[in-house]
Amino acid sequence: MFFKNEKIFLSAQKLEQKSIFKTSISILTAVRLDNILIVAGSNIIEDQLSPILLIDMDHARLITQLTAHKKNVSSLLVLDSNRFVSSAIDGTIKIWNADVSTSIDLEGHGQYVSDLLKLDDTFLSASYDGTIKEWDFSGNLVGSYLGHRDYIFSMTRIDANRFASVSGNSDNRIVIWNSIDRSQIGEISTQSISFIHSLITVSPDLLAACGDKVCLFDTQNLNCRKQFDQPFVNLGTCTISKITNTLLAVGTDRKIYFIDIEKSKVLGSSSKHSNFVSCILPIDDTEFLSCDQNGNIISNKWVPCEQELCLEDQDRYIFQ
Repeated sequence: MFFKNEKIFLSAQKLEQKSIFKTSISILTAVRLDNILIVAGSNIIEDQLSPILLIDMDHARLITQLTAHKKNVSSLLVLDSNRFVSSAIDGTIKIWNADVSTSIDLEGHGQYVSDLLKLDDTFLSASYDGTIKEWDFSGNLVGSYLGHRDYIFSMTRIDANRFASVSGNSDNRIVIWNSIDRSQIGEISTQSISFIHSLITVSPDLLAACGDKVCLFDTQNLNCRKQFDQPFVNLGTCTISKITNTLLAVGTDRKIYFIDIEKSKVLGSSSKHSNFVSCILPIDDTEFLSCDQNGNIISNKWVPCEQELCLEDQDRYIFQ
């Protein structure tokens, strides 16, 4: 149940937010490698390379800054305990060894690389050139997925043998792929959403797409199961919060929205950022990090909320 500005909260969950780190870059993407937070984006200073920062989460200190891409870093992906991948809007991809800060350059895309996705012992890169490339962890190209006719924005893994990708502009659809033989299994029209920024897996039968609207897509019947009636500002990154069983979506209005998937209803929102929230990163069942384009990293943690504590901060959104 959801409450706001109520007198009685009983044993609920309150979202505590605190700033934990301020970077010198405009953060666009983030991943976690054990206790290391890796963030990247664009350099606030023009005409300088876009760096990647490795941050010690336990002590909130900068470990190192990697000289990365000539253009904005668009996506990050962890491969294993020592390696991660970065991509950029200039079409470049790099595999990094976090221990020694060295990288391997990959060539295969001619345009903006929009997303990265890990399979088992390979990973995928999606691009505005309409292709998806598959690479092994050593950087060798092992295959391609061809089927989109325009920009590919996002990918999500459905289960062990399937993943989905979404494209826009003149090719508004979700394509479901078999990752074993690289064949196309099916497709779903996304004409009801003018732009999709993020595609995530809610369950093997259900995908959530965030853009100017939120839609839930059925992977079995290949249709839109639900569309949220409430109008949104443009939404960016989405993720699932296990403790509240809600969809978290960030908006261009600097807010984080909490959305009930079953009811297709916005439960509330929270904002502690001074600029566009570019990414949210789950830490565990009770905590997630949010990053913005001013370089701020904020911890958002669900904590038990007794009646007295809740009454001290009635503007927070409370879940029970």
